[in-house]
Amino acid sequence: MKQFLQTRICALAIFLLFNKPAVPQELNVKCPSFTHFSNGRIICSNSNNIGSICYFYCNETYELNGDSNTVCHSGIWSNSKPSCFRSFSTEPPILCHILQSFSNGEVSCTNGNHAGSVCSYTCFLGYKLVGNQQTVCHFQGWSATPPVCKKSTQVAARIGSCTPLQHPFHGHFTCSNAYHFLSSCIFSCQNYYKLKGSPNTRCLYSGWTNQPPQCTRDLAIKGRNTFCAYEPYP
Repeated sequence: MKQFLQTRICALAIFLLFNKPAVPQELNVKCPSFTHFSNGRIICSNSNNIGSICYFYCNETYELNGDSNTVCHSGIWSNSKPSCFRSFSTEPPILCHILQSFSNGEVSCTNGNHAGSVCSYTCFLGYKLVGNQQTVCHFQGWSATPPVCKKSTQVAARIGSCTPLQHPFHGHFTCSNAYHFLSSCIFSCQNYYKLKGSPNTRCLYSGWTNQPPQCTRDLAIKGRNTFCAYEPYP
């Protein structure tokens, strides 16, 4: 019995060896490759193989005439290739020339050089804007010519220096650059006194950022009654 089973197994193995199941021929069939797609592009999921899906897109200002996609089935596309035709209802985008940066100032736009974009001009500190502050991109171009930034003598005089500071009573201060523009000053008080106000200030074109503080007697400090000489409170 055992020998009989071995004989049958060997016979089955030989049969399967010489009788392999055939691969369906349609699985190896590809669809025809697409040629150049005028005024558009084609994107396929798996080239021109079975099951591949191809999508058709038209360039800007063109519209698709036909199906937007097709699928490869057994060597045949499900839909024929469409075409792209010029759309007269879609006008090309309006673009103005790119604005260049100008001397002693800068320009910022809401939407670059596209239609409807609003560009604003600003001048650097110490300069005054002469001309149009804004311009808009229309189909005929920019609505206004760029302005110029001229040096302002009034602003220049204001940013030269700030008014000299007075030492607070029972206190003093030190500055990084005297009373000149952007100089920073720090205030401090003598022993047994404390600051009332901001401890620092800075010189800007509009003046000092903070008023000088005051130095008031600190009654919380021990030893305040050890003074023999009379000293009036500020």
